[in-house]
Amino acid sequence: MDDFKECPICNNKLRTVNNVSVSFDKKHKLTSERTCSKGMNHSLMIHSDIETNQVLKIKISLAANYTKFIEINYVLNKSIILCMKDGKISPINIDKVLEVDFPDLEKLRKKVDMLIAFS
Repeated sequence: MDDFKECPICNNKLRTVNNVSVSFDKKHKLTSERTCSKGMNHSLMIHSDIETNQVLKIKISLAANYTKFIEINYVLNKSIILCMKDGKISPINIDKVLEVDFPDLEKLRKKVDMLIAFS
């Protein structure tokens, strides 16, 4: 997936911090970290390879109250759903990359809700 300069949800310009160290299976890689801080009711963090401009990892909020997130790791081909249950973060590991349909996240929200219900 190619890197983004604008938020694929709200089209605001993403804030960029370069040379951010991210761990991928105990290996660290310097990335460009892009975040959306101007959009309403969502948060988005993208880590991309500085040299190739390919997205390595995305973290997206799927609830307006920031209690449900999905983290997609394109390097390890895995996804993690992070949700609050009884005041604690409860991770659900998925051994595949979940597809994101920007800007419409409704299909992803429904899939994540189903995975949470059956976990």
